Amino acid sequence: MSLLSYNFRGLGNQRAVGRLKKLLNNEAHDIVFLMETKRSAEEMQVVKSRLGFSESYFVDSEGRAGGLALLWNDNIGVTVLSASLHHIDCIIKGLFCEEEWRLTCFYGWASAPDKHLSWELLRSIRNASLLPWLVVGDMNQILFEAEKEGGQPRSQREMDEFREAMDECGLIDLGYFGKPFTWWNKQTEQFAVFERLDRGVASLEWIQLLPHIGVIHRPSDKSDHIPIELTTMPRSGTPRNRCKPFRFEDMWLSSPDCEEVVKGAWTSTVGDANDVLGKICNPP
Repeated sequence: MSLLSYNFRGLGNQRAVGRLKKLLNNEAHDIVFLMETKRSAEEMQVVKSRLGFSESYFVDSEGRAGGLALLWNDNIGVTVLSASLHHIDCIIKGLFCEEEWRLTCFYGWASAPDKHLSWELLRSIRNASLLPWLVVGDMNQILFEAEKEGGQPRSQREMDEFREAMDECGLIDLGYFGKPFTWWNKQTEQFAVFERLDRGVASLEWIQLLPHIGVIHRPSDKSDHIPIELTTMPRSGTPRNRCKPFRFEDMWLSSPDCEEVVKGAWTSTVGDANDVLGKICNPP
């Protein structure tokens, strides 16, 4: 079983549809999320039939820009909760396990002045369901400078805003198997820029429910993005860049420096320490 997410950059001609069909025919995918379809929902009905899916949910493009498509077959249960030009939020049943879980297919704003809208959207929908939560798609942003090669450095503020939104929503980067970048500007040599814009992130509850599911970076032929696939992880190896949730270790209490470290952090005014419920109502 697998879930494929792909910013295909347009299904405006039969040749593009044929390339996508060939890609999907190479391996069976139970759910496919497509971004930048550049087609209306009515036009995508024809594409859906040609790709061989029985069920779908579409978000119209604006002219020949944007457009989202979620495709699946009737052996999977999908209940759509909400949708916009930048997301499709739904409940999944029958993919990877019998328990229900939540899937948000996400397409972040591309322009720098609008990137904060991506994280506002993520925060606004986080409480729509208490089910284990997976978010997958093109975030149009990197978490760390190491996720970019070539070109000008990314804004530190923009990366910080992405990480803060992830923390507030309780989402953890799932890491990946394969090549490190999911997008390039299709230039060569000194003009080439590579970034990891597409990813899967999930709540701790989702990771605990489906610990054997990982993200694989699949090769691509013509698009500037590559598809990412969520499927059973290889038996050997661990995902690259997979973040680990913070856990308190009892052994830390045995360190002679433990008390001073905690006191120093508690009294510090650096970062968000002052926001922890008024230092828990102002003790000690």
